Amino acid sequence: MSRIHRILISLFMGLCLVVGLSWLPQIGNFARAQVNQPIDPSVLTNEGFAHFNAGDAATALKTWKRAAELYHQQGSQDGQLGNLVNQSLAMRSLGQFPQACQVLARDVLKLSDSLCFKQLYRSNTSAQEFTTVITQLQFTPISQLALYHLSEMLRLIGDFPNAKVALETLLKQTSKQPSIQEIYLSFGNLECASFLQLRAKLARSAAFDEFGTILIQLCNQVEKALQYYQLAARTDVTREIAQLNELSFLANLTKWLQTQQSHDLPELQKLAQTVTERRKVLLPIVLQSDFTELSEIDRIYARLNLVNSLLEFSEEKTAQSFANAIWSEATAALQASQYLQNQRAISFSLGALGRISAKSKNFSTAQTQLIEAMAIAQSISAWDVAYQWQKELALIAKQQDNIQSALKYYGAAIDSLDQVRGNLLSITPDLQFSFQDQVEPIYRDFMALLVSQPNPNLRRVIQTYERLKLAELENFLQCGKLELMPLSQKSPTSKSTLFYILDLDQTVGVIVQTENQMKYYTANAETVRNSVDGLIFNLQNAVQDTELKLPSESVLRSYSEPLYRQLIAPAEQAKLVDEKSSLVFIMDTAFQGIPLGLLHDGTDYLIAHYPMSLSIGSHLRATPHRDNKLTALVAALSQPSPSFQDPRVRSLKLPLSNVESEVQAIQAILPVTKLLNERFTLAKFQSDLSKSSYNIVHIATHGQFSSSPDETFLIGWDQLITAPQFSSLLKSRFQPNAGLDLLVLSACQTAQGDKRSPLGLAGIAAQSGAKTTLASLWLIDDTATAIFIRHFYENLKSGQTAEIALQQAQMKLRQTSAYSNPYFWSAFVLIGAA
Repeated sequence: MSRIHRILISLFMGLCLVVGLSWLPQIGNFARAQVNQPIDPSVLTNEGFAHFNAGDAATALKTWKRAAELYHQQGSQDGQLGNLVNQSLAMRSLGQFPQACQVLARDVLKLSDSLCFKQLYRSNTSAQEFTTVITQLQFTPISQLALYHLSEMLRLIGDFPNAKVALETLLKQTSKQPSIQEIYLSFGNLECASFLQLRAKLARSAAFDEFGTILIQLCNQVEKALQYYQLAARTDVTREIAQLNELSFLANLTKWLQTQQSHDLPELQKLAQTVTERRKVLLPIVLQSDFTELSEIDRIYARLNLVNSLLEFSEEKTAQSFANAIWSEATAALQASQYLQNQRAISFSLGALGRISAKSKNFSTAQTQLIEAMAIAQSISAWDVAYQWQKELALIAKQQDNIQSALKYYGAAIDSLDQVRGNLLSITPDLQFSFQDQVEPIYRDFMALLVSQPNPNLRRVIQTYERLKLAELENFLQCGKLELMPLSQKSPTSKSTLFYILDLDQTVGVIVQTENQMKYYTANAETVRNSVDGLIFNLQNAVQDTELKLPSESVLRSYSEPLYRQLIAPAEQAKLVDEKSSLVFIMDTAFQGIPLGLLHDGTDYLIAHYPMSLSIGSHLRATPHRDNKLTALVAALSQPSPSFQDPRVRSLKLPLSNVESEVQAIQAILPVTKLLNERFTLAKFQSDLSKSSYNIVHIATHGQFSSSPDETFLIGWDQLITAPQFSSLLKSRFQPNAGLDLLVLSACQTAQGDKRSPLGLAGIAAQSGAKTTLASLWLIDDTATAIFIRHFYENLKSGQTAEIALQQAQMKLRQTSAYSNPYFWSAFVLIGAA
C-alpha cells in the first residue's frame, strides 16, 4: 500500500468576501483526507491541490475528476471517494452548492440527495429521518470527512437542523476525522448562521412578548457560538481561524447592536457588554496571527476578513489604535495576491484598500484603488465583486456632490447585479438574511438620485424599480432566475392607469403612467407610513381571542382618507384618471398590504369608482389568455386536521366550518373537482393536478403570507404546504404555453406585524404561473367569504374581467347589511391582472 497523505482542504475559498462591506462568511480551517494514491492519480490529486490552494477551483475540479476516473479504473475505492470529496470542495468554492451536496450525499455516502434541495422546492428530509439514516452508516475516515463537509453544505443551503445532526453524529465517533476542534469550529459557524436567521425573525416580530422571546433565543445563540469558537481555539491547527471567525462574528454583532439602541432592554445591554469585553481580549491576539496553518489563498482571505472586522470596529473611538494594522493587513493581502497572480484576490485587496482610504476621507486615492479593483473584477467577469466597488465609488461621488458620477456608478452596480441575478445566494448564502441591508439600498439610492434631478428620467426609475422587485422576489424564493415580463414593456391602454408607489426613504414617490403621459409627485412619507400602519393594524387585529370586534368606519377612514389625499388625489386633479379607468397599482413591499379599495375620497370608497388590481413587483408572467371553458380544482379544509399540530399554525387553528358552503357555491357555477378535508393531502393534490387541465385552482384553507419562505404556507390535511412546495406543484403540472388563468387563496392572511409579509403573497403569485391571483389579506368570516366568492365566480362566468368581477363582488358584499363593514369586503386583492 502506498503511503497515506494527510491533505489540508479549505472550508471557504475565494468567494468569501462577496458581502465584504459589512459581514464576511467565516473562513474555516482545513480538514484532512486520507486517500490511497497510486502513482498517476496521486500526481493529479496533488496538482489539484496546487490549483485549489492558489484559488483556481475550476482547474482543481477538472483535475480531481480525472484523478477519480483513474482511481476507479484501478479499482481503488478510497482513492475515488477521496477525490469525490475534493470535487465537492471545488464545487463549493465555485458556488455550486446543490451539486457539491449531491456529490457528498449521493456519490460518497450513498444517501438520498433529496436533503440537498431544501431551497429547490422538494420536501427536505427531517432531522429525525436524517438521524436514523446516518446512524446506519459504516464510518471510515473518508465517510466521516464526507459527512463533515456535508454538514457544511447543509448549513450553506439553509438546512441548519440536519447540519447539526451531522456534526453531533461526528462527535459521537470514537475515531474522529476531522478532529473534535474542527467539529467545534463548524458548530460555531452553524450557530453564527442560526444567529443571522434569528436576527431576521426578530426584525419581523411586532408583538412585544414575541420580540422578547426571540431576543432571549438570540442571546443564547450568541453565547453558544462564542463557546464553540473558544473550544475550537484550544489546538494550534484551528486556533487562528477560530479566533478570526469569532472576531468576525463580534464585528457583525457590534454593527447590529448599533441599530438596536432604541430598544433599552437589559438583554441587549448585557449582550453589548459581553461583545465589548470579549473583543478587548480577542483583538490583540488576532492581530498577532500570521495564519501559517492556511494555504496561500486562504491566508489572503483571512487577512481581508480581519480587515473587514477592524473596519467595523474602527467606527469607534479605538480606531486609531489599530489603524496601522488595517492598512498593513490589506497591503500584505494585495502583495500575496499579486504573487499568486489571482485576479479575484487582487480585486478584493485593492477594494479593501479603497474602503480604508475612503474612511480616511482620502477620496482621490480611494477612487484610484476602487476603479482598478472594479476593472480587474470586470476583466474576469466577477460581477459579484464588481458591484461592491461600483457601490463604493457611487457613495464617494455622492459625498462629493458629483451626482452624475454617482448615477453612473449606481447604474453600473445594478448592471453587475443583473449579471449574477438568481445566483447571489449560491455565492453568498447569508444574503438571504441581509438582502435588505446589503443589496436593496443600491437600487433605492439610485432611484432617489434619479427623481431628485430637475427633469427625472421616469422610465429609468420604473425600470430600476422592476429590477429591484425581481431581485427581491428571487432572494425571497431562493429559486434562481424568475422568467417574468417587466410591466414597463407593456404600454398602458386607454382604459388603465398605472400607479407606482415607491418607498424612497425620506419620501414616498408616486409615478402615474397613462397611455400618453407620465407624471411624478411626492407624498409625505410620515403620513403615508402612519396611515398604512394604522389601517392594517385595525384590520388585522379585529379578531381577538376568537371574538370579532369590528373596527369602526370612522377609525378606518381616519387612515384611508389621508392615504387617498397623498397617493390618488394629485393624479385625479391632474386629469390622469377618469371614471372609465381601471387602476393598476405597483406598490413597494411596505405598502402592498394596503386594501386599496378602502381608500376614501371624503365622499365614497375608491372601489365605488374604479376596478383595481395589484402587480407583483411591476412584473407579470407572460402567460397567454385561454378561451377554454372554466374548470376548477377546489381544495378545502372545514375540519381540524393533523397539520394543525405544526407550531407555525399558532392562531390559525380555527376550522372553517362554512367552507363547504363556499365549495358548493363554486360547484353551482363551474365544473369542479373537489378535495375536501382528508382528501386534501399533498399527494392527492399533486395527483389531481396532473390528471386534468384545470384553468382555475381554488384553495379554501387557512394560510399565511410572510417575508420568510418557511413561514409562508397553506394548511393541507396532512401537512403544511410551503410557498416553494406549492409553486413546485403548480409549475410541474403546467406547461409553459398552458398556464393557470386564476389562482384563488380565499382564507389566507398576511403575518401580523410583518411589514414585508406581502412578499409571501407576491412569491406565490410569481411562482405559480397563474395569470391572476385572488387572495385575502386577512382572515374574515367564512360565511361572508362564501357569499363573496359566489358573486365573484358569477361575474367571471358572465364574461367580466377579473378586475370588474372583483369590484362588483365587493360592492355586492358591501350592500349586504351583515357585511357592510369594510373589514369584510375590502379583504380581497387581485394580483397580476392585465
